[in-house]
Amino acid sequence: MQPAITRTVAAVAADTHSLVCRVESPGSAAETWQALAAPGGGPLWTVQSGGPADGPAAARIRAAERGRALAAGTPLRAVMLCHVDRTELVLVADRTAVPPCCLTALAESAASADPRRWGTHRGAPGDHGDGGPVRAARAGRITMLVGPVSAPLPATEPVALATEVGVLYAAATRQESVVVAVGEQRLLVSSTGAVAAASGGDPQAAVLATDLAETVYWPVHAPTHPVTVVQHRTGDGRATVRTAVDTGQLDAGLGEVIATHLPRRLAAGAGGPGRPFPLEPAEITGILRAGVTAATAAVTSGTVHDTVVRTARRQPDRVAVSDGATDLTYGELERLSAAAAAGLVERGLVPGDHVGVHMDRSSSAIVALLAVMRAGGVYVPLDVTHPAARRDFVIGDAGLRFVVTDAGNPAALEGVTTVAVETLLAEDARGDVKLPVVDPEQAAYIIYTSGTTGRPKGVLVPHRNVLALIDATRDELALGPSDVWTVFHSFAFDFSVWEVWGALMTGGKLVVVSYWTARTPAELARLLRDQRVTVFSQTPSAFATVIPAVLADHAPLDVRLVVFGGEALRTPILADWLRRYPASHCRLVNMYGITETTVHVTWHDVTASDVVTQSRSVGRALPGWSVSVRSAQGAVLPFHVAGEICVGGAGLALGYHHRAELTAERFPTDPVTGQRYYRSGDLGRLRPDGTLEHLGRIDDQVKIRGYRVELGEIRSALLADAAVKDAAVTFRDDDGGTVLAYAVAPPTVSAADVRRRLAGRLPEYMIPSVLLIVAALPLTPNGKVDLAALVGAGAPDEPPPVAVTGQGLPDAASAVNLVWREVFGAGCEDEDFFSLGGSSLLALRISNALTDLGYPSVDPREVYLNPSVADLVAYLEASPAD
Repeated sequence: MQPAITRTVAAVAADTHSLVCRVESPGSAAETWQALAAPGGGPLWTVQSGGPADGPAAARIRAAERGRALAAGTPLRAVMLCHVDRTELVLVADRTAVPPCCLTALAESAASADPRRWGTHRGAPGDHGDGGPVRAARAGRITMLVGPVSAPLPATEPVALATEVGVLYAAATRQESVVVAVGEQRLLVSSTGAVAAASGGDPQAAVLATDLAETVYWPVHAPTHPVTVVQHRTGDGRATVRTAVDTGQLDAGLGEVIATHLPRRLAAGAGGPGRPFPLEPAEITGILRAGVTAATAAVTSGTVHDTVVRTARRQPDRVAVSDGATDLTYGELERLSAAAAAGLVERGLVPGDHVGVHMDRSSSAIVALLAVMRAGGVYVPLDVTHPAARRDFVIGDAGLRFVVTDAGNPAALEGVTTVAVETLLAEDARGDVKLPVVDPEQAAYIIYTSGTTGRPKGVLVPHRNVLALIDATRDELALGPSDVWTVFHSFAFDFSVWEVWGALMTGGKLVVVSYWTARTPAELARLLRDQRVTVFSQTPSAFATVIPAVLADHAPLDVRLVVFGGEALRTPILADWLRRYPASHCRLVNMYGITETTVHVTWHDVTASDVVTQSRSVGRALPGWSVSVRSAQGAVLPFHVAGEICVGGAGLALGYHHRAELTAERFPTDPVTGQRYYRSGDLGRLRPDGTLEHLGRIDDQVKIRGYRVELGEIRSALLADAAVKDAAVTFRDDDGGTVLAYAVAPPTVSAADVRRRLAGRLPEYMIPSVLLIVAALPLTPNGKVDLAALVGAGAPDEPPPVAVTGQGLPDAASAVNLVWREVFGAGCEDEDFFSLGGSSLLALRISNALTDLGYPSVDPREVYLNPSVADLVAYLEASPAD
């Protein structure tokens, strides 16, 4: 049976500590006290408990006396507690006046009625630091005392006690090792249980472990360490263990985890370094239950396209899709998609075929996506901005037989049959072609994500998952026919699944945001206003660029819901937005999710308080989804302890296309529940109320503008360059994310040439913002690449904002050269935008910088169309500033 734990929380009133000891001769102890305390210790108070020392009344009085504040100017207070079966002495002292060793010696002297013992310890050197009364400011801190255990445990030797608490502390805080102070020793305890003497260069001890035979020391009022563990030997080889946590230094939840599991490990002879938190089956069940939100409604039956068709037949005259040039009603969308689907069936498409869609964003592209599913196919989006090498890889890996294109992308693709959507729609109506019935368990789409080996991996997501996602969110987010949605993201990014099918399955209007509008904040702000958009989905880094443009336009928006996803949200970016559009006007919902779990997993309403506290909460699981936090071995971790976020429930993908081994690794079966779950690779912790905090990544996967990127894939692409002998890639986690790459190559190889060849292998968002040619990669003593040394030696910091120097408008050549130097660095004026790793964010930065210099006519699109300094100067001279 596990020891029971009691928990007391006390506010810190002063920098005091206390001690309780057993007194064998109360009369002699009183006389001894008078001799010892004459310099100002005060009288010896006496309190009758009226019951046994181990009874509840005695415990209450003991706790009250131990926690009572000292009178002003009194460094020490003594209380004799007289129980029916024994007497105890409670001492409370000012730590700056009476250090721990002196307090212990004083108690021993009083308990033994031997005043000589005190004199040998008075003013012991080293206990006061510099000898002055230094008092720590502890306003707002809470000290949590956990214990004692209900029954004595086997006594543990001090070093063993220190080792056990050190292993727990390291596991709870995800550190390889921690320093533990025990007696006069400082030990370095690793997470594996290895113990060594701490060196002078090691950090301050995180844990204080104290072993006392006759007295109980209570550093509860103001502990000097994040965790203080006191073992009190009770005789017969037994002891009780008490743990105090200073929540000014350690999360209170983690402190409670340590205090709960320490006596368990001591009672069981340790749980082993691989299993630091020995949870009971009932506890595991409770933790797993907290990560589940019960489904509130039955999942809609059928497929994605069935649901859209049913919606279209209910409201055929409502506008379904608008791209600025064409408006399609639901009736037209249903009719055109049926015609295109029939054309695909006539060309030999059979249910389950994978069909590429290689089209610009438009109403026609929405028709094509719907048509592929209605024909029984699985759509595989091919982003038209991706390089040919990546497109060809996806075509081959997905086994595409057909690719639907449009007039803007008419080129024939090797090895597949291409058909233009315009051709499908121009053909005669095919009323005699019967469209197949599709199993909801069949994949609706395959979206490719980055892979560590340089091979992107295709995620197969079935129809039923998409229906479950919309059913889980429809009522809570009040999604319906009155809403106007944007599809802002590439169809090759899974956020578009939420945007396109969320709108069309709930009867809303879908506004297609063009590539250039998505990259021009002022245009996007106008579109939100003119189209009266109500539901707007964004990655946080993209939204940060939109906020200034929206706030600069004083016309109010109709946006009632902003959904964040794709990457971690830094809440302070929302401060200005919330001042203009508070939560009562516009709801901000942060949704954590992964391609393998169907876009979204959790949701959290972002408030002004979250902005102030910089909350990292991503909220609770969607109805039908589940979240848990596990160790590397798959063990469920206690509340508050960080580990790998694992997701189960209705959103789990079928797996990776043609990657059975990887599917088995990333989608294991839980032996506790018998259900599959997905190992996300994200770091997080679960709170007792079921809310999840996202804390970053465990591996080297990162999010760049919402896209999931494996740094290993970028490195593989660099190593594919014949001129590159070795490479290292790292990441700076700023707004939007910055990739830093280092290529080992001869000095005759230019970074611009390597970058240009890299652009032929990787999509634009994966091209490193910084690419440096180096002679060699520095190594750490254990032979790994020393990324810290690389970054310190060569990676530039974020460039400062471009500022106007002098008076008036600078000439065009001076302005562009100044901006080029500020954005890309000195000496880059002869390189064009694309060879320097140009991206949409850099184009926006150049546009904003030129606007600041007085050239407001330059939007990001013009930077793409005029990529060199000379081209941009010529454009500015032909289009003078307003």
